[in-house]
Amino acid sequence: MLAPKERTKKPELAVVQASNVLVINTSLPATNVAELVKLAKSSPGKFNYASAGIASPAHLAGEMLNLLADIKMTHIPYKGAGPALLDVIAGTAQLIITSPIAAGAHMTSGRVRALATTGAQRNPGLPDLPTLAETIPGYDISQSWGITVPAGTPPAIVKTLSAEFVKALNLPDTRERILRTGAVPGGGTPEEFDAFIAAERTRLGEVIAKTGIVLAD
Repeated sequence: MLAPKERTKKPELAVVQASNVLVINTSLPATNVAELVKLAKSSPGKFNYASAGIASPAHLAGEMLNLLADIKMTHIPYKGAGPALLDVIAGTAQLIITSPIAAGAHMTSGRVRALATTGAQRNPGLPDLPTLAETIPGYDISQSWGITVPAGTPPAIVKTLSAEFVKALNLPDTRERILRTGAVPGGGTPEEFDAFIAAERTRLGEVIAKTGIVLAD
């Protein structure tokens, strides 16, 4: 997720993307996203979703779910994913959208039930889980990490650095380690990454505007 916020222009070099996972309290009678949406629609405002904090990726992901599924769930912000997950397990909140790393042990132990992942394609670390978009068209939110260099760096140096970073990301052992975390190593050019960031700012900015999220400083 990239917050649509103005900043000093810096050339972007490479990207790694990772989708998150939607997990729910096991007492909820839902085994898939369609059933969860039906439950939420039957009781507007009854269900709570937890996040790691106001304007966090999980907050934006939950509001995107509200918006695209036409449901109304109440946001409960926490100081981190750990306490948020504990309250989902306890039933204070009914669900959270968080990283597979944070939720993984709880998913394995059966303390939460995983319903879907959040990216446009299935998460390579959780290939058996459907995406939210398979039930809710247009849902797509992933976390992205990139590398920047100082503004004014000569284009030739930017191009060389970008090629070397992409090469490193796609080394077999590096790629395998990244994929094991549920992330996907990227490629392409600095111009393509820059266009991706611009598109994400516009797309996610529309969700923020429609749902009234106030960005953290």
